Amino acid sequence: MSIKNELEKSLPTLIELSENEKAMIQAKVQQAPPSRYYWKPLLLSILAVMLIGISLLSMMQSSSPADSAAVIMEPEPEEKPVRAPLPPLTDEVKKQYYQEYVKIIDEAMASKPGMNISVVPIEQFEDDFWVTPGDFRKDIQSWVDHHLATEREKINEMLRGNPAPVITNENGHVTKKTYMYFSDILIAIEVTGNFKTAYHASRNRQIFSSVQDISTKLTEITRGAWKQTSSKATLLDGGRTIEIQIEGIFEYNTIRNEKRFTIEFYCDENGEIH
Repeated sequence: MSIKNELEKSLPTLIELSENEKAMIQAKVQQAPPSRYYWKPLLLSILAVMLIGISLLSMMQSSSPADSAAVIMEPEPEEKPVRAPLPPLTDEVKKQYYQEYVKIIDEAMASKPGMNISVVPIEQFEDDFWVTPGDFRKDIQSWVDHHLATEREKINEMLRGNPAPVITNENGHVTKKTYMYFSDILIAIEVTGNFKTAYHASRNRQIFSSVQDISTKLTEITRGAWKQTSSKATLLDGGRTIEIQIEGIFEYNTIRNEKRFTIEFYCDENGEIH
């Protein structure tokens, strides 16, 4: 017996494979071998980026210094226009301008007593002091607006930080505290009045009917002297508010100032005054 015959007898005549085994063998046969050149696209991308960077760098270096400065320079802040100096003025024109200046200041002072505005004597005017009366009026109005805004801000800040209760004495007179403003100085002052209220049927509440005996006094007697010269009351908001305008003279450090200020009192539905 030969070895070949023995081997043929030992091998099975038929090999049966399952469906899973057949699928695995077919997948391995059809699978393509991995490419040995998978790194080529990555290398080409890197080279392309490097070439683009070199090109941009050469373009930036070839641009002019002025162009480079224009790219990084921030815009300068816009400056306010400067008034052109007036041509030489004759003495007659200067006198006319000066009279207009005085008139403009008087009007500003009348609009708000207590502001200290003055103009130096005409003999002290330098050539660059002169402006047209129109420009002078704008300058004065700007100063007045700033003064009034500062006055409101300072007084409101003081009232918020130091609220004082409204006091009613045994005679029924009501006292309320406020402040007067003089060039960065706040002067505390009390306003007292004899208020009358009445029931208003259609509104179903109490409202102001009148106020009498309005008086004022400084609460800090060491800071100047005050003399009330007039007062005027106006009913507002259907009688729920009374606005009192007070004028007087305040003297401090030998300086005499006319002053006008306003204060408001409020009546609630039960007749209580605040």
